[in-house]
Amino acid sequence: MTDSRKDPASAAEKARLRRDWLLLPLLSILTLCLMIGFINLTAKFVFRGEQGFNCLIPGTALTGSHALPNSVCRDKNLETGWTEYRFNSCGHRAGMECGPKPDGTYRIVMIGSSIAMGHLVEEDKTFATLVPQKLEQLTGKRIELYNEGLATVFPAQIPARFQDALVQNPDLVLWPVSPTDISRAQPPVDEHIPNQADAVGTALLRAYP
Repeated sequence: MTDSRKDPASAAEKARLRRDWLLLPLLSILTLCLMIGFINLTAKFVFRGEQGFNCLIPGTALTGSHALPNSVCRDKNLETGWTEYRFNSCGHRAGMECGPKPDGTYRIVMIGSSIAMGHLVEEDKTFATLVPQKLEQLTGKRIELYNEGLATVFPAQIPARFQDALVQNPDLVLWPVSPTDISRAQPPVDEHIPNQADAVGTALLRAYP
């Protein structure tokens, strides 16, 4: 009978088995890391330049971002297909050109963040499109909703943008607020930013002296 403790072949086999038990898990982890890295790089290459936010011009903590005038871009997440955004010459996803209000039209100007803009929603399915249609049915009047909402804009930045809304000569300013807006309602920490209520009041006085 052979004593395995003194058998070089048996000792080498045991050492190989111990090495395999160590290397196999490490090899599996390395394979997973390489696969994840490859998928990530592929996704970045395939979808580069397709994100809707590449239409945005970064702003300050006071003003927030603005969309590039006359730009078109697309955006998506894992749960949705591509959504197209078209911005007019004023940088608004309004579905119409900016300018004077047509005679006999009741104009609503909507401000706000992604919920107002209709982020990841096709334009004809946003409530910016559906609300005026419903109001026209109920009132028999010509209703127009001009949408200035934009993703990445939050309540603290609305006062600085309020004058832009008033330039469109609205009969009503609509500001839908979402839970995300409320959670980010704190103003930027900047001593040069004016009081929000004063900023809105000043804008109103300039538009309607």
